[in-house]
Amino acid sequence: MSDVGRGRNDVDWRVHAILDPDFVQGDALERARALMAAGVGVLQLRDKRGDARKTFELGRALVEAARGCQTLIIINDRLDVAMAASAHGVHLGPNDLPVAAARRLVGDRLIIGASAGNSERAGALVAEGADYLGVGAIFEARAVKSDASSPQGPELLRAVRREVGASLPVVGIGGIDVQNAGQVAEAGASGVAVIRALCQADDPQAATSRLRDAFDRGLELARSH
Repeated sequence: MSDVGRGRNDVDWRVHAILDPDFVQGDALERARALMAAGVGVLQLRDKRGDARKTFELGRALVEAARGCQTLIIINDRLDVAMAASAHGVHLGPNDLPVAAARRLVGDRLIIGASAGNSERAGALVAEGADYLGVGAIFEARAVKSDASSPQGPELLRAVRREVGASLPVVGIGGIDVQNAGQVAEAGASGVAVIRALCQADDPQAATSRLRDAFDRGLELARSH
């Protein structure tokens, strides 16, 4: 099991790459290695079509590839796979195992993230023991994620931030790219979770750098207000 544990406070949440094999340009593992080399702080494996064995094998390969770097490996949906692959954490959606049940199973051994589409849900997830929240959809995302909600704009992030306080990591998701990442930062997010902008970029390192720079500019604007 990973020794990261709950409450790790040195995570760089600014760029949260979601690795979806259905949308990756080229080989998924090679894309992941390129993103790690580019310095993404979190890489989440989202494999909706793969069976448990396939997801485990890729997840385990990602954990091995991340050794020696600062990237956290998160498995989407599957707590069992996250545990078996010795991933750093799991991300649970509305139809997955409840956060409170997952917390009872793993204690503080794994980071647990959860998806929130409104501030009330965000508050409830934090009460159940979520370590971070993925909040959205901020912009239009249904071309990549068919079950994404309609876009709610950066104001959703502001509402969630008011609900959960300043310290909990909150990551915006949904249609985010270099053009609008700054708006997400200004609204109070800790980072941006992206699929297409990184999975399909011709140059993953340059795309990661541009996204991080855009987010940082938004943070600077927020601090100057």
